[in-house]
Amino acid sequence: MSDLRPKIILQAHATRSAVALAVLLHGRDRSARDVRNPFGALVIGLVIGVVILVAVYITTKIGALPPKH
Repeated sequence: MSDLRPKIILQAHATRSAVALAVLLHGRDRSARDVRNPFGALVIGLVIGVVILVAVYITTKIGALPPKH
């Protein structure tokens, strides 16, 4: 009986992973065309990256200012 428990746990994990992947790829809001066309997500990722870089740049410039007395 103890030999079956690890196999059952591994199978349950594999099933949950497969279901999660299927929901991610084929959810209500995504069509097959959306899955094959990742450019929207790429553009959004690039915009978020640029915003983060600008925020870091501004923060370092503000931190480099001499203190007011």
